[in-house]
Amino acid sequence: MIGSSPAFTPQLLTGPAAPALSNLSVVASSVPFSAAVPTAQHVADAYRQAGYPEPPSSGVPYGYAIGTIWGQILKRACVNGDLNRPGIQEALHQFSTLSTDNLVADLSIEKSGSPATRQVYIGVPDPAVPGGIRQASPLFESPDAHSYVTAHQTAS
Repeated sequence: MIGSSPAFTPQLLTGPAAPALSNLSVVASSVPFSAAVPTAQHVADAYRQAGYPEPPSSGVPYGYAIGTIWGQILKRACVNGDLNRPGIQEALHQFSTLSTDNLVADLSIEKSGSPATRQVYIGVPDPAVPGGIRQASPLFESPDAHSYVTAHQTAS
């Protein structure tokens, strides 16, 4: 079975679905909580040190990645001196790529209508790792994802 990140939550590892999870691969835009990616390890350490009572999940590095992306855009808007909506949009368009140090794949925003990335992480449920998903591959792009043309994609 293959599911995207919303198909899995660590709580499934202790419920009636647990036996079936050995057949599941999770495809996600963000790295699992327990990944060996250095930035993910930094985020996981910070989460543990903060003492949050909620069990960790892949949502932790994903949320940090989104904050990192917005931080880059807002810093550029500040440098430009315009934090209004049009100024933030202008700041976004001044980037060709946004990076989160592999929490998510680098986002290429140059081509209108094209996906910002076609890469994903693949993980498998594992009750032995924090967050319940073990990273099974580095960032991965299938040949089909590479060649797919979206309905609104501009020429390459």
